[in-house]
Amino acid sequence: MVLKGLLGPEEIIDLIIEENGIDVYSTELLDVEGLREGSRVFSVRTPYKRLRVYIVDTREGAQIATRPEIVGSEFFELNRRAALDAAVAIRQLAGLGRPAVLLHILRASLGYRLHEALRKLGIPFSEAFVRVKYVVESYRAHTQREVRVVYRKFEDLPGEDTALIVADTVATGRTLGAAVRTACEELQRRGAGVEKLVIYGFLAWKGIERVYQEAQELGIRDVYAFAMQDVTPLAYNDYDMP
Repeated sequence: MVLKGLLGPEEIIDLIIEENGIDVYSTELLDVEGLREGSRVFSVRTPYKRLRVYIVDTREGAQIATRPEIVGSEFFELNRRAALDAAVAIRQLAGLGRPAVLLHILRASLGYRLHEALRKLGIPFSEAFVRVKYVVESYRAHTQREVRVVYRKFEDLPGEDTALIVADTVATGRTLGAAVRTACEELQRRGAGVEKLVIYGFLAWKGIERVYQEAQELGIRDVYAFAMQDVTPLAYNDYDMP
């Protein structure tokens, strides 16, 4: 390997991209109005017609992604600022033309502070809450983990088709898929449906793809994914997102 001390910053970046197989050619910088200084939004090419993927690049998102020592009030404040740009991008690119439902997946969802950003922009929405748990079950000699929704709170849902918005960390997409399915069932009981799904947070491609496929099965026409900083791969343990 070439000594990094002999390379300039751009050459080091090129080396990192090459050695790690990072795809830097599937993105396009977009002109999104209302972003804070230094923030950018990119579109990401996908093989799916009804799936639109974007990257929301902010200084705060970069700090959250690279500094695990950030906790507490500083963590929440950085997420709050990053969510402001995400909300601007969601409003312009996902076309929220009617009241939406913001689905909180407890506990991670609230940490993204997207609900605060949407309120600040004056975007109307109802709130719903679910808790999803992995349950280990044994059948004969085989042990498997099943995803279950163990808590749900749905109030003041619209009686018409709506947009479903979720802020969460998406690795395999199993948790999000179970939460979205539950929300669709609750809305159907009220004579409503989900016309589009909007997800925001740290997102792995495997999870995005799985959620998109499940959304199509549920009859959700369009899926919009707004990833913080990048669309990540997924490690062998189906948990870590390098």
